Amino acid sequence: MKRREILFEGIYAGTALALLFWMAEVAFCLIGGGGDLLRGEPFPHFLLGESVRALPLYLLVSVTAGALFAAAGGPPAFVYAALLSGGIALFEWASFGDGALRLLWGAPKVPNLLWGFFLAVSGFLFLSFLRRKPLEEIRKNGLAAFLIFSLFLLVGQFLSIYLRTPFPDPRLKKELIFPVLYGGLGILACLSFVGIFFLRKWISPFLKIPSRQWFLFLFCLCLSGAGYAFRLAPPASSEQPNLIVIVLDTVRSDRLSRYGYFKKTSPTFDRLSEEGALFREAKATSHWTLPSHASLFTGLLPLRHGADTKTYYLSEHHTTLAETLRSQGYRTVGFTANGVIAEWTGLHRGFDQLVVVGAFEKRSLASRVAARLRGVSSLSAPSLNASLKQWLVYENRLSRKPFFLFVNYMEAHREYRFHPGVSEAFLSQRWPKKTLLSLSQKGVTYFLEGPSDHEAELRMLSDLYDGEIAYLDFFLGEFLDVLRQHGLLNRSILVVTSDHGEYFGEHGLISHLTGLYEEALHVPLLIRYPGVIPPGEIHSPAQLSDIAPTLLDLAGLHPLEGIDGESLVPLWNGGEKSSSWVIAAQSGTYWSMERFHQKHPDIDLALYKETAFSFQEGKYKIILSSLRPPEMYDLQKDKKEKQNLYSDEMANHPLRNRAALYLKTHLLQKPDTSPTVSAEKMRMLKSLGYL
Repeated sequence: MKRREILFEGIYAGTALALLFWMAEVAFCLIGGGGDLLRGEPFPHFLLGESVRALPLYLLVSVTAGALFAAAGGPPAFVYAALLSGGIALFEWASFGDGALRLLWGAPKVPNLLWGFFLAVSGFLFLSFLRRKPLEEIRKNGLAAFLIFSLFLLVGQFLSIYLRTPFPDPRLKKELIFPVLYGGLGILACLSFVGIFFLRKWISPFLKIPSRQWFLFLFCLCLSGAGYAFRLAPPASSEQPNLIVIVLDTVRSDRLSRYGYFKKTSPTFDRLSEEGALFREAKATSHWTLPSHASLFTGLLPLRHGADTKTYYLSEHHTTLAETLRSQGYRTVGFTANGVIAEWTGLHRGFDQLVVVGAFEKRSLASRVAARLRGVSSLSAPSLNASLKQWLVYENRLSRKPFFLFVNYMEAHREYRFHPGVSEAFLSQRWPKKTLLSLSQKGVTYFLEGPSDHEAELRMLSDLYDGEIAYLDFFLGEFLDVLRQHGLLNRSILVVTSDHGEYFGEHGLISHLTGLYEEALHVPLLIRYPGVIPPGEIHSPAQLSDIAPTLLDLAGLHPLEGIDGESLVPLWNGGEKSSSWVIAAQSGTYWSMERFHQKHPDIDLALYKETAFSFQEGKYKIILSSLRPPEMYDLQKDKKEKQNLYSDEMANHPLRNRAALYLKTHLLQKPDTSPTVSAEKMRMLKSLGYL
């Protein structure tokens, strides 16, 4: 063949690869959306729109690659084999090493060198298969391979994520799902090679009649282009206020400059706090994500909603804020970088669309590549903001309904990253960059010798944490600017808060695996609604469980019934809440700590297996544990909780008696998520003298 003909064949092959992969991706999204509808879930408009608009980028990348392979002087067989291997490699690279090919070797991660070897061998075998065939046969086999491998990658990616998702009952996954899915995957892997021969009959009619190929190509291109048309529509508007809740995951309040921190970590938050009500004494309801978000979404305290380390699930018996808003005419949309806020924990209920930014099983290849090029992490704030901008520009214009938008940023959650140009400003001393990058961030490893033996490492972690907050604060400002540009910020009720804090050696703890001290519970809380909420500081106690009733009250909507939280609206009108005490709960260890204990049985991890509750009223706070003696602190004089005031004389303190009565009342109730009273709860009741 002449060089010009080979170049044309490279362009043709690149176009075919892009088109077939795009068609498979859109079909996969439609099938998945249909499955959602059959299960009673909302159709994934955002993900479908993301895939539909991706074809121009696919064409640009694939056609360029095909032309380059052809220009290199390779025959058509080489072009098709190189495009196939390159497409698979791109897909896996864009999936951050967690792609479909991992399933061929099971769950453990396989080194990149082995992936490269696998792709090279596969490409060589495919090239050998095509090498001596005529052009028409090369096209048939090449396009068949493109199609079957695109399906394999998409389905395999979904299974890859699905099989690594924690289940409420791990036995179901181990005994039933694994054998079925791995058996099906093995069949699909075989069909990826053998299926080439079967698909040729279906593809060949389009190869013989050029008009059909051009019609299909132009139709798909027009469909993709139509996805951009919504940008021309006027922005949605409504008389009802929009509701926006932003969670700065793992940000403790005393690390924000507005709360008195000596480092200027939060200029955006500081400026924003001057425009709304800043709560000085806001508390989380637990020390980790699931129970705190469950309280935020339901208005219930952990003992009532039951979502903890024993259940890993929010019961369907509890109505969420998103469900309530959707029933009253709101669109409900969530963008989260935290994978706990997802379907497997029940926190997705009520959302018309909940996009887990780092869960790529339903995301387009274009969005994956963009995320990989945009930041060092698929969960990074740049990736999250890109998705938010896309939703505001396109999907938000599809409806005139008011919206409820939930956003979770994960920057301050371990593992912390070093951001050049930002992190340096928050180092307490000139730590070598190499040392910072090699620093172990797996909290459990610090218990091999005890946190006290790692003072320098903990200071480094603390410095990186400050840098992450500053980095996050910048992108919080970027998102707020986008809201202003679209005229949405001043027409929305905005809440900025956190779900819990973090330890850096305080009380002998690290991370947020356990502990109900202020480092984990004291979180920022800001509510902004121009013209309704006067700017200022509020020192009355508030909890995450108060946010849902507050939003419904501000929007003039029907409230959630039978909840623990109260509306905070009376506080900026000079009133008070009916209840002045604050409750938080700890429900035992994480699964990661259990695995750690299996490897290191000599390490005492009893602290991480306890059930504990904290109660605060006024300046006093009491912590009652299933394994340790009670603790009591005067937070007015002892904010760091270093002097335990609990003694025999304090056994009859009113706060202690109220706490004991509360636990007696709720622990003996049969919760929706647990059919029996656990042994730890029984020990708690015995320690209080009730059993």
